[in-house]
Amino acid sequence: EVRLQQCQQLADDLSSQLCSQMEVMASLQAELDQREAFCAGLKAQLRDMAQAQGDSQGALAEKQAALVEKAAACEEHRLRHEQLAGQMQQQQSQAAAALLAEQQ
Repeated sequence: EVRLQQCQQLADDLSSQLCSQMEVMASLQAELDQREAFCAGLKAQLRDMAQAQGDSQGALAEKQAALVEKAAACEEHRLRHEQLAGQMQQQQSQAAAALLAEQQ
């Protein structure tokens, strides 16, 4: 009978320890789930930030290409303006020379 009581006490102790360990395991699992959710949120934020950075880099590249086109158009316009100015100066010189020739 004493042996039976000892076995029963041991079974109760083991059962109590098992319950405690299961509670600790459940608590640890809940903490792990919470941390995994937090990490998943961070990963999503990083992915969104990388996407936004890629989008903004693409937009900057488009703006830069547009500015290069505008700069090329401005340079072309400037060269055309210089050419026309040179032609006008040459025509004025020719007209002045013709007037001088007529006056003499």
